[in-house]
Amino acid sequence: MRGAVCLALVLSLETAFPQRDLLLMLTLTVVLFTLLVPATTIATLLHRLRLDRPPLFERLNRALARVLAKDKALAATSELTESGLTSSGLHFHTDVVNTYQQQQEQALTQAQQDLSGLLQHSALSHQARQQWIWLLALSLERQVYQDSYDNAYLSEELFAALRSLVELKRDEVLVGHLPPTHPRVYSAVSDWGAISLALGKRLLPRAAWVKRQQAQFQLDACLYWGITDFLTQPLEQYLQQLFQDSRIAPDLLQPCLDQYRTWKQQAHQRLTQETSPELLRQLEILISEKVAEESEQEALKKWVEIGAISTATQRALKPSST
Repeated sequence: MRGAVCLALVLSLETAFPQRDLLLMLTLTVVLFTLLVPATTIATLLHRLRLDRPPLFERLNRALARVLAKDKALAATSELTESGLTSSGLHFHTDVVNTYQQQQEQALTQAQQDLSGLLQHSALSHQARQQWIWLLALSLERQVYQDSYDNAYLSEELFAALRSLVELKRDEVLVGHLPPTHPRVYSAVSDWGAISLALGKRLLPRAAWVKRQQAQFQLDACLYWGITDFLTQPLEQYLQQLFQDSRIAPDLLQPCLDQYRTWKQQAHQRLTQETSPELLRQLEILISEKVAEESEQEALKKWVEIGAISTATQRALKPSST
Protein backbone atom coordinates (compact mmCIF):
# COMPACT_ATOMS: atom_id res chain seq x y z
CA MET A 1 0.00 0.00 0.00
CA ARG A 2 2.78 2.43 0.87
CA GLY A 3 4.61 1.47 -2.35
CA ALA A 4 1.52 2.29 -4.40
CA VAL A 5 1.25 5.71 -2.75
CA CYS A 6 4.91 6.46 -3.48
CA LEU A 7 4.55 5.45 -7.11
CA ALA A 8 1.40 7.51 -7.47
CA LEU A 9 3.15 10.56 -6.05
CA VAL A 10 6.16 10.18 -8.36
CA LEU A 11 4.02 9.57 -11.43
CA SER A 12 1.97 12.67 -10.63
CA LEU A 13 5.02 14.85 -11.16
CA GLU A 14 5.15 16.80 -14.38
CA THR A 15 7.34 15.52 -17.17
CA ALA A 16 9.52 18.62 -16.96
CA PHE A 17 10.15 18.12 -13.24
CA PRO A 18 13.92 18.02 -12.51
CA GLN A 19 15.32 14.49 -12.07
CA ARG A 20 11.85 12.92 -12.49
CA ASP A 21 13.20 9.77 -14.14
CA LEU A 22 15.77 9.31 -11.36
CA LEU A 23 13.10 9.69 -8.69
CA LEU A 24 10.90 7.18 -10.49
CA MET A 25 13.74 4.65 -10.74
CA LEU A 26 14.68 5.04 -7.06
CA THR A 27 11.07 4.68 -6.01
CA LEU A 28 10.61 1.51 -8.05
CA THR A 29 13.84 0.10 -6.62
CA VAL A 30 12.75 0.72 -3.04
CA VAL A 31 9.28 -0.69 -3.67
CA LEU A 32 10.63 -3.85 -5.29
CA PHE A 33 13.23 -4.29 -2.54
CA THR A 34 10.65 -4.00 0.25
CA LEU A 35 8.33 -6.41 -1.56
CA LEU A 36 10.80 -9.12 -2.56
CA VAL A 37 13.64 -9.19 -0.04
CA PRO A 38 11.65 -9.26 3.26
CA ALA A 39 9.09 -11.67 1.82
CA THR A 40 11.76 -14.20 0.84
CA THR A 41 14.03 -13.87 3.88
CA ILE A 42 11.74 -13.23 6.86
CA ALA A 43 10.99 -16.94 7.43
CA THR A 44 14.68 -17.87 7.42
CA LEU A 45 15.52 -14.98 9.72
CA LEU A 46 12.81 -15.94 12.23
CA HIS A 47 14.01 -19.55 12.18
CA ARG A 48 17.64 -18.58 12.77
CA LEU A 49 16.62 -16.32 15.66
CA ARG A 50 14.31 -19.08 16.97
CA LEU A 51 11.39 -16.68 16.99
CA ASP A 52 9.16 -19.11 15.12
CA ARG A 53 9.08 -21.61 17.99
CA PRO A 54 5.90 -21.90 20.07
CA PRO A 55 5.85 -20.70 23.72
CA LEU A 56 7.72 -22.86 26.20
CA PHE A 57 4.57 -24.04 27.99
CA GLU A 58 3.05 -25.12 24.68
CA ARG A 59 6.23 -26.99 23.80
CA LEU A 60 6.09 -28.74 27.17
CA ASN A 61 2.49 -29.77 26.56
CA ARG A 62 3.39 -31.10 23.12
CA ALA A 63 6.34 -33.04 24.50
CA LEU A 64 4.24 -34.49 27.31
CA ALA A 65 1.48 -35.50 24.88
CA ARG A 66 4.07 -37.17 22.66
CA VAL A 67 5.48 -39.16 25.60
CA LEU A 68 2.02 -40.32 26.69
CA ALA A 69 1.07 -41.27 23.13
CA LYS A 70 4.25 -43.30 22.60
CA ASP A 71 3.84 -44.98 25.99
CA LYS A 72 0.28 -45.95 25.10
CA ALA A 73 1.40 -47.29 21.71
CA LEU A 74 4.12 -49.37 23.35
CA ALA A 75 1.68 -50.82 25.87
CA ALA A 76 -0.76 -51.72 23.09
CA THR A 77 2.02 -53.41 21.13
CA SER A 78 3.09 -55.42 24.16
CA GLU A 79 -0.45 -56.70 24.61
CA LEU A 80 -0.87 -57.55 20.94
CA THR A 81 0.09 -61.19 21.24
CA GLU A 82 -2.28 -61.63 24.20
CA SER A 83 -5.28 -60.03 22.52
CA GLY A 84 -8.43 -61.70 21.35
CA LEU A 85 -7.15 -61.59 17.77
CA THR A 86 -4.58 -64.28 18.59
CA SER A 87 -7.15 -66.59 20.13
CA SER A 88 -9.44 -66.12 17.14
CA GLY A 89 -6.85 -67.43 14.69
CA LEU A 90 -4.66 -64.43 13.82
CA HIS A 91 -1.18 -65.19 15.19
CA PHE A 92 1.51 -62.53 15.15
CA HIS A 93 5.08 -63.54 14.44
CA THR A 94 7.42 -62.82 17.31
CA ASP A 95 9.98 -61.07 15.12
CA VAL A 96 7.33 -58.70 13.75
CA VAL A 97 6.10 -57.75 17.21
CA ASN A 98 9.63 -57.43 18.63
CA THR A 99 10.75 -55.20 15.76
CA TYR A 100 7.80 -52.89 16.22
CA GLN A 101 8.29 -52.87 19.98
CA GLN A 102 11.89 -51.79 19.54
CA GLN A 103 10.80 -48.97 17.27
CA GLN A 104 8.24 -47.80 19.82
CA GLU A 105 10.74 -48.05 22.67
CA GLN A 106 13.23 -45.90 20.75
CA ALA A 107 10.52 -43.36 19.95
CA LEU A 108 9.42 -43.31 23.60
CA THR A 109 13.00 -42.85 24.82
CA GLN A 110 13.52 -39.97 22.41
CA ALA A 111 10.25 -38.32 23.49
CA GLN A 112 11.21 -38.65 27.16
CA GLN A 113 14.61 -37.13 26.46
CA ASP A 114 12.97 -34.21 24.64
CA LEU A 115 10.62 -33.60 27.57
CA SER A 116 13.46 -33.86 30.09
CA GLY A 117 15.51 -31.43 28.02
CA LEU A 118 12.69 -28.90 28.01
CA LEU A 119 12.22 -29.23 31.78
CA GLN A 120 15.95 -28.63 32.25
CA HIS A 121 15.94 -25.68 29.86
CA SER A 122 17.88 -22.69 31.16
CA ALA A 123 14.90 -20.42 30.46
CA LEU A 124 12.62 -22.57 32.62
CA SER A 125 12.96 -21.62 36.28
CA HIS A 126 11.58 -23.60 39.21
CA GLN A 127 8.61 -21.24 39.40
CA ALA A 128 7.94 -21.72 35.69
CA ARG A 129 7.90 -25.49 36.19
CA GLN A 130 5.39 -25.06 39.00
CA GLN A 131 3.28 -22.80 36.79
CA TRP A 132 3.17 -25.54 34.18
CA ILE A 133 2.07 -28.12 36.76
CA TRP A 134 -0.64 -25.81 38.04
CA LEU A 135 -1.94 -25.15 34.54
CA LEU A 136 -2.28 -28.91 33.99
CA ALA A 137 -4.10 -29.30 37.32
CA LEU A 138 -6.49 -26.43 36.58
CA SER A 139 -7.30 -27.93 33.18
CA LEU A 140 -8.28 -31.15 34.93
CA GLU A 141 -10.28 -29.23 37.54
CA ARG A 142 -12.22 -27.51 34.77
CA GLN A 143 -12.93 -30.89 33.17
CA VAL A 144 -14.29 -32.25 36.47
CA TYR A 145 -16.72 -29.32 36.61
CA GLN A 146 -17.71 -29.93 32.98
CA ASP A 147 -18.42 -33.61 33.67
CA SER A 148 -20.49 -32.71 36.74
CA TYR A 149 -22.50 -30.22 34.70
CA ASP A 150 -23.03 -32.72 31.87
CA ASN A 151 -24.38 -35.21 34.42
CA ALA A 152 -26.77 -32.50 35.69
CA TYR A 153 -25.18 -32.34 39.16
CA LEU A 154 -24.57 -28.59 38.79
CA SER A 155 -26.95 -25.80 37.90
CA GLU A 156 -26.05 -23.63 34.95
CA GLU A 157 -25.35 -20.64 37.20
CA LEU A 158 -23.07 -22.61 39.52
CA PHE A 159 -21.25 -24.17 36.57
CA ALA A 160 -20.59 -20.73 35.10
CA ALA A 161 -19.36 -19.54 38.51
CA LEU A 162 -16.99 -22.49 38.87
CA ARG A 163 -15.57 -21.94 35.41
CA SER A 164 -14.98 -18.30 36.29
CA LEU A 165 -13.16 -19.34 39.46
CA VAL A 166 -10.89 -21.65 37.46
CA GLU A 167 -10.09 -18.80 35.08
CA LEU A 168 -9.32 -16.52 38.03
CA LYS A 169 -6.91 -19.07 39.45
CA ARG A 170 -5.40 -19.60 36.01
CA ASP A 171 -4.77 -15.86 35.66
CA GLU A 172 -3.02 -15.84 39.04
CA VAL A 173 -0.81 -18.75 37.98
CA LEU A 174 0.14 -17.04 34.72
CA VAL A 175 1.32 -13.92 36.56
CA GLY A 176 3.38 -16.03 38.97
CA HIS A 177 1.11 -16.05 42.06
CA LEU A 178 1.64 -19.56 43.46
CA PRO A 179 -0.34 -21.19 44.84
CA PRO A 180 -3.46 -19.42 43.54
CA THR A 181 -6.12 -18.34 45.99
CA HIS A 182 -9.27 -20.39 46.41
CA PRO A 183 -12.13 -17.84 46.49
CA ARG A 184 -15.61 -18.60 47.68
CA VAL A 185 -18.16 -19.54 45.09
CA TYR A 186 -20.21 -16.41 45.77
CA SER A 187 -17.39 -14.24 44.46
CA ALA A 188 -18.16 -15.48 40.96
CA VAL A 189 -21.93 -15.88 41.15
CA SER A 190 -23.91 -13.49 39.00
CA ASP A 191 -23.92 -9.99 40.50
CA TRP A 192 -27.56 -9.57 39.56
CA GLY A 193 -28.47 -12.75 41.38
CA ALA A 194 -26.65 -11.68 44.53
CA ILE A 195 -28.14 -8.17 44.38
CA SER A 196 -31.68 -9.43 43.79
CA LEU A 197 -31.37 -11.88 46.69
CA ALA A 198 -30.04 -9.18 49.02
CA LEU A 199 -32.83 -6.80 48.06
CA GLY A 200 -35.44 -9.53 48.32
CA LYS A 201 -34.29 -10.55 51.82
CA ARG A 202 -34.51 -6.92 52.92
CA LEU A 203 -37.77 -5.88 51.23
CA LEU A 204 -39.71 -9.15 50.89
CA PRO A 205 -38.18 -11.61 53.33
CA ARG A 206 -41.23 -13.90 53.27
CA ALA A 207 -41.70 -14.02 49.53
CA ALA A 208 -41.64 -17.50 48.03
CA TRP A 209 -39.16 -16.61 45.27
CA VAL A 210 -36.73 -15.18 47.84
CA LYS A 211 -36.85 -18.39 49.83
CA ARG A 212 -36.35 -20.48 46.68
CA GLN A 213 -33.42 -18.37 45.55
CA GLN A 214 -31.82 -18.46 48.98
CA ALA A 215 -32.26 -22.24 49.15
CA GLN A 216 -30.68 -22.57 45.70
CA PHE A 217 -27.72 -20.42 46.75
CA GLN A 218 -27.22 -22.56 49.83
CA LEU A 219 -27.45 -25.75 47.81
CA ASP A 220 -24.97 -24.38 45.25
CA ALA A 221 -22.54 -23.52 48.03
CA CYS A 222 -22.94 -27.02 49.47
CA LEU A 223 -22.35 -28.52 46.03
CA TYR A 224 -19.30 -26.34 45.58
CA TRP A 225 -17.67 -27.50 48.80
CA GLY A 226 -18.70 -31.08 48.06
CA ILE A 227 -17.06 -30.97 44.64
CA THR A 228 -13.94 -29.38 46.12
CA ASP A 229 -13.85 -32.19 48.69
CA PHE A 230 -14.31 -34.81 45.96
CA LEU A 231 -11.94 -33.21 43.47
CA THR A 232 -8.64 -34.07 45.16
CA GLN A 233 -8.76 -37.85 44.72
CA PRO A 234 -9.24 -38.05 40.92
CA LEU A 235 -6.92 -35.10 40.42
CA GLU A 236 -4.18 -36.72 42.50
CA GLN A 237 -4.56 -40.05 40.71
CA TYR A 238 -4.50 -38.44 37.28
CA LEU A 239 -1.44 -36.29 37.92
CA GLN A 240 0.50 -39.09 39.60
CA GLN A 241 -0.25 -41.43 36.71
CA LEU A 242 0.70 -38.67 34.29
CA PHE A 243 4.08 -38.15 35.93
CA GLN A 244 4.71 -41.87 36.29
CA ASP A 245 4.05 -42.51 32.59
CA SER A 246 6.17 -39.56 31.48
CA ARG A 247 9.02 -40.32 33.93
CA ILE A 248 8.95 -36.78 35.37
CA ALA A 249 10.41 -36.28 38.85
CA PRO A 250 7.51 -36.55 41.35
CA ASP A 251 8.90 -33.77 43.57
CA LEU A 252 7.68 -31.24 40.98
CA LEU A 253 4.12 -32.39 41.60
CA GLN A 254 4.11 -32.40 45.40
CA PRO A 255 3.50 -28.66 46.11
CA CYS A 256 0.43 -28.67 43.87
CA LEU A 257 -1.00 -31.81 45.46
CA ASP A 258 -0.35 -30.47 48.97
CA GLN A 259 -2.33 -27.32 48.18
CA TYR A 260 -5.27 -29.29 46.79
CA ARG A 261 -5.26 -31.43 49.93
CA THR A 262 -5.39 -28.28 52.02
CA TRP A 263 -8.39 -27.08 50.04
CA LYS A 264 -9.98 -30.51 50.51
CA GLN A 265 -9.62 -30.25 54.28
CA GLN A 266 -11.11 -26.76 54.27
CA ALA A 267 -14.02 -27.90 52.11
CA HIS A 268 -14.66 -30.93 54.31
CA GLN A 269 -14.66 -28.67 57.35
CA ARG A 270 -17.19 -26.33 55.74
CA LEU A 271 -19.41 -29.27 54.86
CA THR A 272 -19.35 -30.87 58.30
CA GLN A 273 -19.39 -27.75 60.48
CA GLU A 274 -21.23 -25.03 58.55
CA THR A 275 -23.81 -26.99 56.54
CA SER A 276 -27.07 -28.04 58.14
CA PRO A 277 -27.96 -31.74 58.24
CA GLU A 278 -31.10 -31.01 56.21
CA LEU A 279 -29.09 -29.45 53.42
CA LEU A 280 -26.60 -32.32 53.41
CA ARG A 281 -29.47 -34.78 53.21
CA GLN A 282 -30.95 -32.81 50.31
CA LEU A 283 -27.59 -32.91 48.56
CA GLU A 284 -27.28 -36.67 49.08
CA ILE A 285 -30.76 -37.23 47.66
CA LEU A 286 -29.96 -35.04 44.65
CA ILE A 287 -26.73 -36.89 43.89
CA SER A 288 -28.36 -40.30 44.36
CA GLU A 289 -31.15 -39.38 41.95
CA LYS A 290 -28.71 -38.09 39.35
CA VAL A 291 -26.48 -41.17 39.61
CA ALA A 292 -29.44 -43.49 39.21
CA GLU A 293 -30.84 -41.48 36.31
CA GLU A 294 -27.49 -41.37 34.52
CA SER A 295 -26.96 -45.12 34.93
CA GLU A 296 -30.45 -45.84 33.65
CA GLN A 297 -29.97 -43.64 30.60
CA GLU A 298 -26.63 -45.27 29.80
CA ALA A 299 -28.27 -48.70 29.88
CA LEU A 300 -31.11 -47.54 27.63
CA LYS A 301 -28.64 -45.92 25.23
CA LYS A 302 -26.79 -49.22 24.80
CA TRP A 303 -30.07 -51.02 24.04
CA VAL A 304 -30.84 -48.38 21.41
CA GLU A 305 -27.39 -48.79 19.83
CA ILE A 306 -27.82 -52.56 19.39
CA GLY A 307 -31.34 -52.07 18.04
CA ALA A 308 -33.21 -53.78 20.87
CA ILE A 309 -35.42 -50.74 21.52
CA SER A 310 -36.27 -47.61 19.56
CA THR A 311 -35.42 -44.05 20.45
CA ALA A 312 -39.12 -43.42 21.06
CA THR A 313 -39.11 -46.18 23.67
CA GLN A 314 -35.99 -44.66 25.21
CA ARG A 315 -37.71 -41.27 25.54
CA ALA A 316 -40.80 -42.93 26.98
CA LEU A 317 -38.72 -44.71 29.61
CA LYS A 318 -37.08 -41.54 30.92
CA PRO A 319 -37.35 -41.21 34.71
CA SER A 320 -39.43 -38.07 34.38
CA SER A 321 -42.13 -40.01 32.54
CA THR A 322 -42.26 -43.01 34.87
